[in-house]
Amino acid sequence: DHSFKTVDQVEDVLGMPVLGVVPVMREARHAKGPLLVSEDPKSAGAEAFRTLRVSLSMLGKAEARKVFLFTSAVPAEGKTFSSLNYSASLAQQGLRTLLIDADLRKPAVQDYFGSNGDNGGVTDYLIGQKKFGEIVQTSKLEHLSYITAGTTAPNPAELLAQGGFAGLLDEAVKHFDRVV
Repeated sequence: DHSFKTVDQVEDVLGMPVLGVVPVMREARHAKGPLLVSEDPKSAGAEAFRTLRVSLSMLGKAEARKVFLFTSAVPAEGKTFSSLNYSASLAQQGLRTLLIDADLRKPAVQDYFGSNGDNGGVTDYLIGQKKFGEIVQTSKLEHLSYITAGTTAPNPAELLAQGGFAGLLDEAVKHFDRVV
C-alpha cells in the first residue's frame, strides 16, 4: 500500500503544502443532495470546502484565481461532488459562480440540479449549435449558475482537444467572478 495516510506524509513526500483536506463522507452519497455547503452547513464536509475556498483565495494574483479544475486519475473519486460543493461555497460568498460539467463521458451535474439538458451544454457550444448565453442555467442557489455537458458526443476527447473549450472559458470569465 503506497497511499498517503496523513497530511504530514503528503507534504513530506511531495514537498508541497496541502491547501485543504476533504474528509471521506460516505453518508453524503445517501443524503438528499450533494450540496453539503448549503444543506448541511455545520458539517465537517461543508467546513472543509469553506477552508479550501479560503486557502485558494490567498494564492497568487486575484486575476489568476478565476478558473478552477477538479480532476482525478480514475472515475468515482469525487470530482463532481467536490466541484459542486466548492462552487456552492464560492456562491455563498457572493461571487457570481459558473460550474461547467466538462465530463462528457459520464456527466452528472444536470442530475444534481434536476435539469433535463434541453438547453444544451458544453458539447453543443463546442460544435457551434448553441451560443454561450443559451447554455447557462441558473440554480436554486443564489449566485450559482451551471452548464451541463450537453448532447452526448461520440468522441469527447477529440471534441475537447479541438481548442473550443478555451473559448468557452474566456466567455465564462467575462460574465462570472469564478468558473469551476
